[in-house]
Order: sequence, then C-alpha cells, then structure tokens
Amino acid sequence: MEKKYVSWAVFIWAIGIIFIVLSVVFAAQASINTKLDNYQVENQKIQSQLSQIQTDLSWIKLQLQK
Repeated sequence: MEKKYVSWAVFIWAIGIIFIVLSVVFAAQASINTKLDNYQVENQKIQSQLSQIQTDLSWIKLQLQK
C-alpha cells in the first residue's frame, strides 16, 4: 500500500485559502458589530427623545385640563 502525501505547494495554497476566508469572515463580523453598536446608540437616543416628548405631552395635557 503506497502512502500518498499532499505536496507542500497544495498544502500551502489550501492553508492560504482557509486563512483568507476566515479573515474575510472575521472582518465582516467586525463590520456588522460596529454597525449594530451604532444602531443601538441611535435607538437609545430615539427612545430618550420619545420619553421626553411623552413627558411634554403629559404636561400639556395636564395644563389643558385646568
């Protein structure tokens, strides 16, 4: 039974392709995490503004009832 080995060139190419694919995946994940963090900050700002508007509307409603 003959042992067959992969040549170094094929092995290096395979490792290189795997490394490139993993790098692209990690870069995409980092980009998505950054965008998600920005959306969460914007969402928090909007919620804060809505809370302020709700408070203002409650005050106006109370003043109109007097």
